[in-house]
Amino acid sequence: MKAVRNSKGQLVVGSIPVIGPVLAHHAGNTTQRLLGYWMLWHSFGGQEALLKAGIISRAGVYNQRAEFKKVFKIDVDALWPEIAAAVAKSAGRS
Repeated sequence: MKAVRNSKGQLVVGSIPVIGPVLAHHAGNTTQRLLGYWMLWHSFGGQEALLKAGIISRAGVYNQRAEFKKVFKIDVDALWPEIAAAVAKSAGRS
């Protein structure tokens, strides 16, 4: 798979195959939970929106974000930007 970088220089994964190696090293529950966190992050519009909505505590946001980056080797903001934009649009935040 070709490494692609976004305008911030962060590594962007352009396709789903990245999940395969992750699943080989992490339990399915962890992967599912972190992908759920990714969905919440983009549905609500990031850290401040999650905190304002009371969906997750400040400590929870930092812990989940750090674990996400550790597991997927990419920040929650940088993974699948094209899908994140579609999630934001469907949530009415386009």
